[in-house]
Amino acid sequence: MTPLYTWRDVERALRGEEAPPWLEVSADLEALNVTCAPGRRAEVARRLADVFGPKIAVDGVTLALESTLEAPRSLRIEIHESGEDATPSPHVVRPLWTDAKEVPAHILPLPEGSPRLAAFYSYKGGVGRTTTLLATLGALIEPPPRGGHVLVVDADLEAPGLTFEIPGPPDRFCLLDFLALVHDADDWRAVLPLATERLRLNSEGVELSGGRATFYFLPSHRDKEQLFAQPVTIEQVVRGPGRAHVIAEALAALGQALGVDVVLLDLRAGVTELSSPLLLDPRVQTILVTSCSGQSIRGTTFVLERMRSRVRKERRPEVVLSMIPPSFTSEAIARLSGDLQDSIPHAADDIAEEAVQGNVHEARFAEELIRFDSVEHLLRDLLPGTDLGKRAAPRLAALLAPRVTPAVTASPDPSARGLKAVAAEARKLEYAEGNAKLGLLVTPALAALVDQFPMGLPAAVVLGAKGAGKTFAWGQMVLAGDWRKFSTLVSSSAPALPLPGQHQAFVFPLLSPANKQPDLAAKVADAERLVWEALGPGTEAPLTEDAMRTDLDRAPTRDTDDTEFWTRRVAARLGLPATAGVSVEAVAAALAKRGVAVCLAIDGIEDSFQPGPQSPLSEGQQRLLRDLLQRFTLRVRDLRSPHLGVVTFVRRDLAQAAIVQNFGQFEALHGKFSIVWTSTEALRLVAWILDRAGLHVIDPERIPLAPYDELRQGLKAFWGDRLGSERSREAHTDRWVVAALSDFQGRLQARDLVRLVRVAAEKVPDEPKLTPRSLRDALVECSAAKIKELEVEIPGLLPLFERLRKAPEERRKIPFQAEDFELTRAEVTFLETHGVVIRVEQDELYLPEIVRHGLGFRMDKGRRARVLALYRAAQARRP
Repeated sequence: MTPLYTWRDVERALRGEEAPPWLEVSADLEALNVTCAPGRRAEVARRLADVFGPKIAVDGVTLALESTLEAPRSLRIEIHESGEDATPSPHVVRPLWTDAKEVPAHILPLPEGSPRLAAFYSYKGGVGRTTTLLATLGALIEPPPRGGHVLVVDADLEAPGLTFEIPGPPDRFCLLDFLALVHDADDWRAVLPLATERLRLNSEGVELSGGRATFYFLPSHRDKEQLFAQPVTIEQVVRGPGRAHVIAEALAALGQALGVDVVLLDLRAGVTELSSPLLLDPRVQTILVTSCSGQSIRGTTFVLERMRSRVRKERRPEVVLSMIPPSFTSEAIARLSGDLQDSIPHAADDIAEEAVQGNVHEARFAEELIRFDSVEHLLRDLLPGTDLGKRAAPRLAALLAPRVTPAVTASPDPSARGLKAVAAEARKLEYAEGNAKLGLLVTPALAALVDQFPMGLPAAVVLGAKGAGKTFAWGQMVLAGDWRKFSTLVSSSAPALPLPGQHQAFVFPLLSPANKQPDLAAKVADAERLVWEALGPGTEAPLTEDAMRTDLDRAPTRDTDDTEFWTRRVAARLGLPATAGVSVEAVAAALAKRGVAVCLAIDGIEDSFQPGPQSPLSEGQQRLLRDLLQRFTLRVRDLRSPHLGVVTFVRRDLAQAAIVQNFGQFEALHGKFSIVWTSTEALRLVAWILDRAGLHVIDPERIPLAPYDELRQGLKAFWGDRLGSERSREAHTDRWVVAALSDFQGRLQARDLVRLVRVAAEKVPDEPKLTPRSLRDALVECSAAKIKELEVEIPGLLPLFERLRKAPEERRKIPFQAEDFELTRAEVTFLETHGVVIRVEQDELYLPEIVRHGLGFRMDKGRRARVLALYRAAQARRP
C-alpha cells in the first residue's frame, strides 16, 4: 500500500477509487471528512477499510499515518450523511501534475485565428532548452517575405534565463503582471487591451544575416523584488473557478491581439506546477529537450508517459536530443532516438498508423553555444553552423508555422491523363524484364560507367541489391544497341570512341534474365543477330544462351585456367573459334580482324547461383564467379582493346559470397558503378516516372541534378506534403516513402518504389494527386509482392519465410526473439545479410515495413511501427 505521510496522500488514495459510495471527500491536518447519501454510512466505512486496511483503527474512527513508535500520528475519520437530493461536486481535472493521469473533460479548441502555442520543457536543467527555443525563434523570424511574427515568453518563474539574456527597462510589462491581471479579473478578457498595449512596447530587434527581424518578448518579471515576492503563481491562477485552462487561452488571446503567428514559451525544468498548466494543456505543442545523460533520458521518458492522457493527434510531443557528444556513434544516437521515439505517446483517438513521423530531432554538441554575448550574436553568428541551427530548429519552425511555398507550375503534355497515365507508365517500368522502351534516368552509377571509360569500351562490374534496377540498366544497354548510343543517352557530352573505320560498338547480351518478357526477348534476339551478321560468314554456329546456362549449372569440379571457362563461352556465343586455351587477347584479336567491336552485357547470372543459409555456394561456383567478376573483367580492362568490353550486372550479396577474401578491395574498384538509391535518387526516380507520364512537376532537365529539397517541393503536387492534412502531425510523405520501402541494410530498391507509385495511383485514378490512404494501402500490397519476389530471387529465404508466415497469429508480432520461431544463429545472420531483420536491444528482432506486412506480422501491444527510427539505425550500421 502507498505510504500515508500526510492528509494529501489520503486524498490521493481516495481520488483514484472507482464508483465510490461517497459524494465528497476532503482532508486536512486533523481529519478525513467523508460525505455520503443517507443510509450509506456503513458502506462507506467498509470501503474505507478495504482501501486502508489495518491503518483504520478497530473502532473505525481514526486513520493511522506513517509514524514512529514514540510519536504516533493519525487523522480523525468523520462520515456525514447528506440530504436526499445531494449530488457530488464534480472534480475539475486541471492541467496539473496531481491530475495528470486523468483525462480532462471536453476542452474547447482555441478560437479560430489563434497563434500556435509551443512550450519548451526539460526534465533537467542545463540541457539546452532555452537555446533550442532561441534557435527555433531564429528559424521563424527570417526577414520578409519569409519571416513570421513571434511572441517569446519567459515562463520560467523560478530560474528565469531569457529575461536576463534580453534586458530591458525596469518597468516593462512582464508575465507576472499578466498573470496577476488575469487572476484578479472577473472576466480575464477585459485585461487584454491593457496587456496588448503594454506588450507592444516590448518589441525586440535583431540584425540577422538576411536583414533586420523583430519579435515580441514577455519577460518573467520586471525587477528582482517582484521575482522574490511574486504576486501570484500559475497554479493559483488555474485553481480559480472556471480557470482550469486559462493560461493557454489567455496567452493565445494575447498573441492574437498582437497579430503573431507563434507563441514560444520557455518553461521551468522539472516536475513542477510552474510548468504543468502549459505542458499538460492538449492544445499546446510541447517540445521536450533532453541531453544524452541517463538521468535526463529517464526523466524525459517519465514525463512523456505522464502526459499520455493529455495528448491529441494534432499535437503529439516533439523531442530534441541535444548536446550529443562527439564520441557518440551514429548507432548509439539512433538507439537513443529510437527509445525516445517509443516513449512519445500518441492520442487515444488516433488510429494507430503503421508509420509515424520522426518526432525526435538530433543535435550534436556545439561548444560555441555554451556562451554567447547576446541573442543577436547567437542567432546570427553561432547557430547557423551547428546541427541545432541547420537541422533541428528549421524542422521545428516548419512544424509550428509551415511556410506557403509557391506551387510548381506544371506544363503537362496535352495527352497526359493524370494518375491513370502515371499508373500505366509505372506498370511498364515495374519489371525491367518486360520493358522494351528506350529511355533512362541518369543515375550516378550510369554516369560513372560512361565517364570512367572515355577512350574505350568499359570493363566493369555493376553491383546492386535485388530490385535496385540492374536489369533495367542492362536492358537499356541492349535496347540502345551499341555502346556509343548508350553513352549519349547518359551524357550528351560523351566522347566519341577512337575506333577508326567503325560505326558501331555493338552491345551483345551474353547472358540475360531467365524471366524476360516476349517484347524484351525479341529485342535480345535482335541484338544477338546484329552481332552475328556483323561478324560475317565463316563464323561457327554460335553457342546458345540456354547451352551456356547448362554449362554454368555444371560448375567445374577442378581448377582450370583462371579465365578459360569464360573466354571459351564468350567466343562460342559470338560464333568465334572456341578451342582449348583461347584467351581474352585471342577473342579481341578475332574481333579486330573482322572489324567489329563488342561490349558484352551480362545479367541474370543469379539464375544459376542461388546460395542459402544451408546451401552456400560450392567451391566451383565461387571460382566461376570470381573468374568472371575479377579475372576476366580485369583482363579485359588491362587489355584496353577498342574491340572488346564487358559490363556485368550482379547482386552485391552474390558477389560477396563468391569473393570471400578482399571483397572490400573489389568493391572499392567498382564502387562508383554500384546502383544505390539514396533518398535523393529515389525522389528523382519518382519525378522521372511522372515526367514520362506527362506530369512535369519539375523541369525535365533538372531531374538528374535537382537537390532533395527541390524534388521534395515539386513532388508535393503528386503526393502531398504529409500523410495527412498539410498541418497535421503525420509523417512527411517523402520521408515516409523512403523509410517504409527500405530494408535493414539501409537499401531502397527501385522496383519497390515504382510499384508503390503504380499501386497507389491505381487506387485513386481520378484524384488530382495521391492520398495518404492510397499510399498506406499500397504499401501493404507492395509488401506482399516483395515477399514473393524475395522467395524467387533468394530461394534460401523461402523456408524461413514459410516458418514465419505459418506461425500462429498471436506469435506473429513485432518485436520477436529468434527462439520464438526456432531460428538458428546462422539463419538470423542470413536474414540480417539480406536486410530482412535487424537486431535491437536485448536481442529483439524487427522486420522492415516492406517485409512485415507481407508476412502478416503486427506490432506488439499496440506499439507504433518505428519506421523512421529503425531506418536511421539501419543507415547507421552500414559499413
